[in-house]
Amino acid sequence: MLRDLAHLPFVGRTSERAALLDGLQTTIQGRGGLALIEGDAGVGKTRLVSEVIADAQWRGFQVGLGKADPLTASAPYQLLHNALSPLLTPLRVAQLAELVDPLWLSAAAPLLPPIAAHARHLAVLAPLDSREEQRRLQEGLAQCLIGLASATPLLLVLEDLHWADKVTLATLSQLAAYLLESRVFLILTYRTAEAREMAAVWEALGSLDRAHPLARLRLLPFERAETVALVQRALSVMDTQTVALAERLQKETGGNPLFLIETLKSLWEQGDLATSPHGGWLFPPRDRSLLMPASVRELIGERVARLALAPRTALEQIAVLGEDADFAILSQISTAETVSLLAALEDLTRYGFLVETETHYRFEHDCIQEMTYQAIPPERRRSLHRRAGAFLRQQHPERIESLARHFSLGEVWDKAADYSRRAGDRARAVYAGGEAVGYYTQALEAWEHLRSPDEELGPALYQARGKVCQETGRFDQAEADFEAARGLAEQAGDEASQARALNRLSYLRFQRGDFEDAIAVAERALGLAIAIGLQPEIAAALFNKANAIRNLGHYREAIEPYEQAAAIFERLDEQARLADCLNRMGAARYHTGDYAGSQMAIERSLAIRRRLDDRVGISYSLVNLASLCYYRGRFTITRGASQEALEIASAIGDPYGEDAALHCLGLAILERGDPAQAIPLFQRALEVARKIGDRPLEPESLAGLGTAYQQLGDLGQAQEMLEQSLNLSSISAEQWQVQTIHGRLARLFLATNRGQEALAHARVGLQVAQELGDPWVLGVARQVMGKVSAHLGSAEAVAEPGSHFEESIHILREVGAEAELARSLAAYGLYLRRSAGKTQRSAALLGEARALFQQLGMARDLAQLAADESAACSRPGQIQVRLPAASAPTGRPLREDEFVEVVWTIAAPEDDEIAGKAARRRHCILRLLREAAARSAAPPVAALAEALGVSARTIKRDLAALRTAGHDARTRGSR
Repeated sequence: MLRDLAHLPFVGRTSERAALLDGLQTTIQGRGGLALIEGDAGVGKTRLVSEVIADAQWRGFQVGLGKADPLTASAPYQLLHNALSPLLTPLRVAQLAELVDPLWLSAAAPLLPPIAAHARHLAVLAPLDSREEQRRLQEGLAQCLIGLASATPLLLVLEDLHWADKVTLATLSQLAAYLLESRVFLILTYRTAEAREMAAVWEALGSLDRAHPLARLRLLPFERAETVALVQRALSVMDTQTVALAERLQKETGGNPLFLIETLKSLWEQGDLATSPHGGWLFPPRDRSLLMPASVRELIGERVARLALAPRTALEQIAVLGEDADFAILSQISTAETVSLLAALEDLTRYGFLVETETHYRFEHDCIQEMTYQAIPPERRRSLHRRAGAFLRQQHPERIESLARHFSLGEVWDKAADYSRRAGDRARAVYAGGEAVGYYTQALEAWEHLRSPDEELGPALYQARGKVCQETGRFDQAEADFEAARGLAEQAGDEASQARALNRLSYLRFQRGDFEDAIAVAERALGLAIAIGLQPEIAAALFNKANAIRNLGHYREAIEPYEQAAAIFERLDEQARLADCLNRMGAARYHTGDYAGSQMAIERSLAIRRRLDDRVGISYSLVNLASLCYYRGRFTITRGASQEALEIASAIGDPYGEDAALHCLGLAILERGDPAQAIPLFQRALEVARKIGDRPLEPESLAGLGTAYQQLGDLGQAQEMLEQSLNLSSISAEQWQVQTIHGRLARLFLATNRGQEALAHARVGLQVAQELGDPWVLGVARQVMGKVSAHLGSAEAVAEPGSHFEESIHILREVGAEAELARSLAAYGLYLRRSAGKTQRSAALLGEARALFQQLGMARDLAQLAADESAACSRPGQIQVRLPAASAPTGRPLREDEFVEVVWTIAAPEDDEIAGKAARRRHCILRLLREAAARSAAPPVAALAEALGVSARTIKRDLAALRTAGHDARTRGSR
């Protein structure tokens, strides 16, 4: 058997193989699984897997096998592509078309070409943010994998995971969630030390471990018994000499299977282990050292060095070619005759260096490839790469990544720069950001080696790498790249490239929240672009400037650059960018109170995007339309637009659109009086926002939850949600959100009779609103301040409630914010009911509020108004007031427990019998003082003035007259 060095026997690993067979069995029953096989190089991972593959095929499994290779240039997802593409026959693709949603089939098609080749009518995918495109692609791969297994159980084996690319690792983490409900058994192999040294690999393994129950098998070196069994089966004898040799090998090699096998091969090749003319074997004498090298790598190196020139040359060529080592390419780069080459390949296969597959030659073990490659002299290695690149360029121009590798390692710098750039473009097209950055970096390194560098190529490469870094959150590197591109363009006097780089830099600063810097850089780009009349960059600079101005809260100032950018986009017929600009301008307009202009811009944006079938854009325009209608109180439209946006975002797999739509839908339902239905929507929005890092939406959703819990009466939960929202708002929310959160906390503290805390939040909210200049925000802030002032009394609030309510009503009526207008009308009307002589004005305000609540479908507010009117008085002429307790000290703000609720009778039938306005008022004051004393309260002068609708001076004059007449007319602070 040893003469056939490529097929030594499989021994040991009984328990590990049994565990994997159990996994296959449960997979057949519909409960997929995952197994991790780890161990040092040469410990037998591949050999174990090959046995399990044979076991799986015997049980009717389809098998996908992929192996990562550090010495071969691989495209992103190459490991999964190699494993799955051979399984996608026309029959399987037809089955997938029935089993998998068209969205996911289309998403996976770029990485699995047989889908595009055999499937009909693939869905057209809407563009997404690059991170979401990547997530959608990975979900598509996972869904296709599950679909394949629906037809026939699937064993997917991915070897040497420690060399896999990051996007493949991320896809595996996503796939793990589906395994339990599938017929997929996934086996991953990796080297222990290398995996622990690579953060991305170790994180992915940890993610798989957390996501799915798995079998973790660690292969250790052979014990003595296993080594003896291997040697006995290899030599086909079981005598004592064989056992003795096995024990010597166990001691020398430590039981590493690859070391054992390579040692046996080496002994055979050197003649130290030979067949006897009389049968049996001639063994090395026991008293002679086996002269073992220090490691298996040294042993392999010695074996390679002993090869004759022809096979060693072929082995070196295959080490350079890697996965490109099919016979046609090998014969082209080889100088040997075909017959000689075939003979060399036969020897290499027989001696256990190579394995022949259906399409190409591969090494028996990656250690052999590594040692062979490293041993090639540098100049010869470069020459082999050049020849490989030249032939591949002629015969296989589609192998972009291989060409980039061969020309880079062959130091053919012009072609290395070109093909590395193309490889970067391909990686970016499948949202493999890390791999794209690597290829662009390789292209830049090649460009720097050129004797006469292309002046346009350098800036273009820096821009390309910067864009990928920007899209994948590597903002520091992106900024450095855009600056480098700008600097090179400036040196070359290329103003157009300078403007482009500055615009990228401006948008990056905007993304980082450096809005002032974004404006400054956009203005530099604008100046350059205007100087050379470069219209696309003029529009981009205006657009970037407007975005930054808007996010600083200067909504009115943002409108003009938005309008200018939109006009240019329209002239250039850049419809997609025009729609984006209009949509953002519409959002800015509704923060200025120009609701008509906002609606016009958003609806035009929506119409363009519907015409372009830009589903992502459609959902974003719908969300802005929903938000606008929320401000206006058109909750039916808000609900419909949000629902459509949610359906689109869910269908195309866009979580940013999904969380925004969920939030808007929650607000619409909350306003229609159904907090129990709104809560799950806010919770889902919050969950998605946290998952994808949508920081602005997180405090918004928490605030929505707080309001919903308050409406349900769960005030503790409401406070917790709102305080979390406030904590996050300082680092992630826009300014208008800050006022909204403070306003909601103020309302909550009013509901729990904590007036001073309500006042603190109302004051902060009002200050923010005044600085911001958003009419809706200011109108609501005035409304909240009015309510707090009415609750505390104008003296404690240092404000007169009526002035806040009047201003709120004026602002909200002017902009057409009908829902909040109705709330301000209701609050002011209820407040005026406390004052004598204001009943007619109160009734008018309450009547208008009631009509608006009915018109807008605000059932909860309508019911609350009825309850508040009922609670305001038990009979006509009575109001409920909140007065300081008689025992409360003066000279400091009062605690909540130092106030008393008192019902005052401000109008009674007996009052009509008293002649004279002043006399009637003084009679009423005495009644109010008695009612306060009965509740142990001490009314301030301001409270009496407010209740009777007169000035504090008038009340003081009346009190003095009453005391002169001998009445006990004590008020708070009087002696």
